Amino acid sequence: MALVHYADAKKTSSSVLVTAPGNPVNKLQFVKGSIGTASHPDKKDHYESWVEKEFPTGHWLHFAAVYDGQYLRLYLDGEQIHFVETKNGGTINLSMAYDGHTWNDAFSIGRSAGNARFFDGYISECRVWNVARTSAQIEDGVCYVDPTSEGLVAYWRFDGETQDDGTVLDMTGHGHNAVPGGVITYVDNQKCPF
Repeated sequence: MALVHYADAKKTSSSVLVTAPGNPVNKLQFVKGSIGTASHPDKKDHYESWVEKEFPTGHWLHFAAVYDGQYLRLYLDGEQIHFVETKNGGTINLSMAYDGHTWNDAFSIGRSAGNARFFDGYISECRVWNVARTSAQIEDGVCYVDPTSEGLVAYWRFDGETQDDGTVLDMTGHGHNAVPGGVITYVDNQKCPF
């Protein structure tokens, strides 16, 4: 789940919340969601589809992607806007790249694997769960969830605070601090709800 703010509609296109030249403007793409039981991501089933909706710029949006073992579902501000049916079930592994070219290119916030496409906007917070959240749970937790919630694997609030080592604290206490790939720019005076 991520609370995001697209920048300029003229230059923003998304691929799992990242920009990519030549892609449709201001849209979201499920890119190679690899799901299955194989140990290597390239040996799993891959799912890719465009969300047929353009997203507004200039204000905050809450996106949630949920996998329940059969469907990949995308929610915008608590309402389901897209889904993809999967074939064989299995798990999603965020610890390695989907393309298999490097084992160091793992889960990222604000860019796709390969370090080639970046999100043009702001991300206020991001959460990773190991349980499928319902639309009611998603809607209830748009602005905040208890960091000790059952199933919450990692929770980052990009609110201007960094640790002494420059990372952004994983509020769950599980130690998955976010390591910036560059300079972090924070937006002042932003409070939820927006």
